[in-house]
Amino acid sequence: MVRDEKNVEDIDTTLEDHIVDALRYAFTGIDAPAEPVKKKTPEQIKYEELTSDNYDRKSFTYNFGGN
Repeated sequence: MVRDEKNVEDIDTTLEDHIVDALRYAFTGIDAPAEPVKKKTPEQIKYEELTSDNYDRKSFTYNFGGN
């Protein structure tokens, strides 16, 4: 496309510009990719539960490898 002589930040719309408009609308409809959700391991989840201020420490049972 050719620049518009009056507005250099725009294109000359007297030419055939349907494909350029279609591409512009297509690109403006595309969103940025979402941040990937990091999956936590069971150990990370348990650690966050134990270090949380909302955790009820009285109900915690200790398991030192036995049943």
